[in-house]
Amino acid sequence: MPVLSTSPVHRFLLTAALPSLASPAQTVKAGKPIVADVFVCPGYARSAPGGGSMIGRKCYLLNDNVNPDPDITKRAPPFGYPDGPIAPLKLSDLENYAPGVNVFAVTDVDKINVPNPTVSWQSDLPDRPVHGQVRNELYFDWHLAAKKVDW
Repeated sequence: MPVLSTSPVHRFLLTAALPSLASPAQTVKAGKPIVADVFVCPGYARSAPGGGSMIGRKCYLLNDNVNPDPDITKRAPPFGYPDGPIAPLKLSDLENYAPGVNVFAVTDVDKINVPNPTVSWQSDLPDRPVHGQVRNELYFDWHLAAKKVDW
């Protein structure tokens, strides 16, 4: 979610990264989140249903399981889970599942890669990839790639 907030539940990467970007200084006031436009995918902003504010929307999806084993009990969430006992993986542990060059960390999000309508924010998503036949993905080795989506 590309929002700056004073709330302790908003532990987002952009809160730490925005000051390092060539972005105007933001003053965050309690109870008044601010959208950090630099983190909003323009394709998502054009394609998301309803348009309007980005507050509460998700335009990127973090990889929540790097283990190729389909057994749900063997899930390996690379970023951990903030409200549970699962710590983030160390990069060396990630390599036990696959080389970082082959595993995405962040991808564009749409209803194809979040097909479950019970996900509370699924209705905010575009129906298909916002970049046509591809999703932009950031990999754990820090390279970016446009990955073809078959839909």
